[in-house]
Amino acid sequence: MDRNQFITAFAAAFDKISENTKYNFQNHCVRTAFIAVRLGELLKLPRTDLYDLYAYALLHDGGVSWHDSKFVNGTPEERLIAKKNHSENGEALIKDFPFITEHKDIIKYHHSNWDGSGPFGLSGNAIPVFSQIIHISHKAALLYAMRLTRKEVSDAIEIERNGKFSPTLCDAFAALTSNPGFWVSVSDSFINDTASYPIITDEKSQLSLEQLIPIAKIISAITDSKSAYTENYSASLGEKATVVADFYKYDDEHKTKITLAGYLLDIGKLSIPSSIEDKPGKLTDDEFATVKSHPYYTHLILSKIPGFEDITVWASNHHEKINGKGYPLGLGGDDLSEESRILAVLNVYQALIQPRSYRMSLPPEAIANIFNEEIANGNLDERITKDILSIFNK
Repeated sequence: MDRNQFITAFAAAFDKISENTKYNFQNHCVRTAFIAVRLGELLKLPRTDLYDLYAYALLHDGGVSWHDSKFVNGTPEERLIAKKNHSENGEALIKDFPFITEHKDIIKYHHSNWDGSGPFGLSGNAIPVFSQIIHISHKAALLYAMRLTRKEVSDAIEIERNGKFSPTLCDAFAALTSNPGFWVSVSDSFINDTASYPIITDEKSQLSLEQLIPIAKIISAITDSKSAYTENYSASLGEKATVVADFYKYDDEHKTKITLAGYLLDIGKLSIPSSIEDKPGKLTDDEFATVKSHPYYTHLILSKIPGFEDITVWASNHHEKINGKGYPLGLGGDDLSEESRILAVLNVYQALIQPRSYRMSLPPEAIANIFNEEIANGNLDERITKDILSIFNK
């Protein structure tokens, strides 16, 4: 599978990362990637560089988390600290991403200003070219999403010449935006059709299912960072899915598939507003209905990926129950495969051991009692539940 094809499937979910900030705009990540690649072309970057630039730009906001409310609401000093944290977190997040070309600290410095006024004090050509391109592309994408006129967007970039942006990039942006087709391409109507990445023949761009696991871990970390109550949730669940696959002696491909499903099953939670997910009190019926929609969002996202047919089904069924009283589809009995049942049990187990604001992780005895009730009520598969408890609940 092409690496960029895989991560593009998650573009709409990535746009939800910045929900708690004023930077929450539809198609922001894919629009930033489109502009970055077009600028890279004008700067005559090699195609392999353009291929990686697309990935960097698509992932540039991965470090934004629930911690970053100060990004918007704090003092200028607090906002600068939040940008620094978000950039460092984003850089750490992608350390295992399978880039083809060697570039360093691209995400770390993507908020660095040409004049040195950014969060790290880096200036001029000391700032990596990729970082400079993503910085101006990110800003242009934000300005466009604010429904400014073409002239207002262009003027807002130009006024930052020698400030936030280099003269070279300002010139390139002016050349890019002088083409009327650019403005059609970045529109919401067409951006998902036009934001293609360069096709390259390098064999490193083609990944096996097993080679997708490091990227799935990154996506799980992005998912988990959205809420204070889900840190390491998907990451831990993916790891446990691997252990259970070994317990059942799944072959390598089978194990890889259920591992990927474990890491990615909650990607749909990025569609849930943090005001609902982190609400301290009881949810309203409408709010709970919104929460219950997240497995379906997971299905919509994963179903775009060729070869993910089984993974999509297993991941999106993790809230279904044996008795048919789960969600989002109310499947039950023979409709639920062993893999779906495993992930349903693991999801409950991870929820019970995950610390919450109102309680610590539950002890093994309490977990066992809850699972006995779940089995008695016909919610979870008895054999699989007992197996998973024997593995983890010690």
